[in-house]
Amino acid sequence: MRSEREGQSAPVIASRGDTHTPRISRGTGGGNGDCANADAPITQDTIGVGEDAITCLVNKERANAGLAPLAVNATLHGTATAHSTDMVGRQFFAHTNPDNNTFCDRIQAAGWPGAQCQDTDQGPRTACTNCRENIGWRGAGATPNDFMYDPAHGGQDGWMTEPPDANGHRWHREAILGPYNAIGVGLVVGDPEGGDGVTATQDFGG
Repeated sequence: MRSEREGQSAPVIASRGDTHTPRISRGTGGGNGDCANADAPITQDTIGVGEDAITCLVNKERANAGLAPLAVNATLHGTATAHSTDMVGRQFFAHTNPDNNTFCDRIQAAGWPGAQCQDTDQGPRTACTNCRENIGWRGAGATPNDFMYDPAHGGQDGWMTEPPDANGHRWHREAILGPYNAIGVGLVVGDPEGGDGVTATQDFGG
């Protein structure tokens, strides 16, 4: 999936109290094994199911890497859903919205503890201590496995299957396998080009 580097900064871990254990279902999913509904098309009626499946796939990847699972967090789910909705509504695809609010600005404003924004070569406040973000969008009928593993779609690769950049980074994969303890996945039916696809945001917190 196309790398949006401003969402990919090295974090420092902090704790967060309002998390709960994600519902990880075991079924006949695709890409990385047994996550229920991982191959099911995401529709308006299955938004929550799709978000659960993506979280399951993330936690299976983390388990494979010997990492602790991420807990679903209401604050991060809210920021992720709001950003997906905004990208569809205002037809842009970036971590920084048309009001010049970066992913760190949004997560910090939502009250995430320890979220501190830093400037990078990508622009002001485009890195974050204790938070990180992945975004992506796919066409109609997209599945959770498509977001995680599908080959290039409109210039985007799957979050786990993107090739390294010129400096050897696989930014989306690094976020998924990063030193975090919480996640929010926000899916919205519709895409930043005004079509009937599906748009996704993953927000991570430490």
